[in-house]
Amino acid sequence: MAAVHGITWRIWFNDLARSLGSKNRARAFVSGILTAMVAWTAWSSVELGHQLGLDADMGWQIAAPVAGVVFTMPALATLMAVLYAPSRTLLTEMLSVLPVRQAHIRAAVRWLTVSVGYFGGLLVAGPLALQFVFTGSVRVAVAGLGYALFAALFGCLTTQVLIELGQVIIGRSLGRNGVIVQGISGLLTAGLLLFAFIGTLPMNGRESGGVLLPLGEVFAWLLGGPAPAWWTVTLVAAAPLVMLGVLQLLEWVPRPEFTAWHPILRWRRKRRKANDESFFRLELRQWLCFPSNAVLLLFVNGLCVAAVISAAIAGSDDLGLFYISLGVASALGIGCYGPTRRHHWIYRVAGQPTSWVMPKFMAVFVVWAAMMGFYGTALILFTDAQPVDLMMALPMLFVEMCASCILGLLLPVSRDQSIGGAVSEAVAVIGLIGLTFGLQSTLAASGSLFAIVLVQLMMMIAVVAAYFLTGRWMGLHRSEMAGQ
Repeated sequence: MAAVHGITWRIWFNDLARSLGSKNRARAFVSGILTAMVAWTAWSSVELGHQLGLDADMGWQIAAPVAGVVFTMPALATLMAVLYAPSRTLLTEMLSVLPVRQAHIRAAVRWLTVSVGYFGGLLVAGPLALQFVFTGSVRVAVAGLGYALFAALFGCLTTQVLIELGQVIIGRSLGRNGVIVQGISGLLTAGLLLFAFIGTLPMNGRESGGVLLPLGEVFAWLLGGPAPAWWTVTLVAAAPLVMLGVLQLLEWVPRPEFTAWHPILRWRRKRRKANDESFFRLELRQWLCFPSNAVLLLFVNGLCVAAVISAAIAGSDDLGLFYISLGVASALGIGCYGPTRRHHWIYRVAGQPTSWVMPKFMAVFVVWAAMMGFYGTALILFTDAQPVDLMMALPMLFVEMCASCILGLLLPVSRDQSIGGAVSEAVAVIGLIGLTFGLQSTLAASGSLFAIVLVQLMMMIAVVAAYFLTGRWMGLHRSEMAGQ
């Protein structure tokens, strides 16, 4: 397992260095990302501390919602990593011809995605968990941070169990395996996680409850609250070990062979002459036919449909699920470049090494715009939301989409190895969350509608320019490398 981890991380870094042109640039880029993540965590922790004002006596009273956050965020981050990791990669194909059990290969890949989701989710939930450090009590700080690490690991393992169990059940029911099975299982897992998380929120005058309530009760006890029943403590303490045991049992369950079965790969167009194939159609078809993009597209559409149904039943979007789902949908540009990189020699041969920049952007933009238009219209029709609400949200969602395309150009996503797409997706989603939080905080500081519209327009222009400048640099750089 250690050898597989070392090889995959080395492949990812070498792929990043190839993307940026040198290992020094890759090291500088990784260092910059880590520095930005630490800075964002520190800044958001201080800002949240000013708003929350948590003290040692109040900590145990909000233990259930906090436990829900530190459990759910790493769980969802692990889910995104699993969905974006291809089922079959160059490394797993090479290992399959060696005397290595397939169960061990799956376990190695599983722990890679767990590690990505664990640290990524902790980074997102970090500002809330760090509030216990600011209470001034050493006991509360140690209990809060220690329990956050424990709950995050439990959430990651729970996600792995749910998604693998779903793949086994759905795969055996359909008699096949592939991106559709993976996407449906991921969607069901996300629904269960969000349902459990919503139950921990004390909304509409009700108290926290749901299946995650034992996590909150134990957390409150560690922070100085009332002691729970002995079986509750035992259940929570043993839960990660139980999940590990279930994962081991799932390794012995036979699974159908992987088949590339999903509607996009079965999409057949009428034959056209080669001259009739535009660069836009080429980029759009390659983007849609990349398995990880297809899984993510299925997952995001299911999430948006669930958000619209929930908002339609409630008559409003008080929980913000709709805007959260549209924010996730705006990260579609992560896989915009990597899946088509091997085919970009066509542009160099045609004497236009940067002519892919616009078609690629338009391919992602068309998919994004179609989703925004469809689900935005559904929200307006089925809830009390007004068109102006959607129009105010679209500029920031557009900025997120462009930012995801920029990260998609820089971060490697490849068919050849599993961890690259997962790491890139996790880094990008965390970066987009930080970007959204920072932009919204900046806009909230201004009370002028004209100033808000002007700032949004400037950000849209800046992020589009950044994409095209990055794409031009990469196209010319790769053209020079190919000519040497």
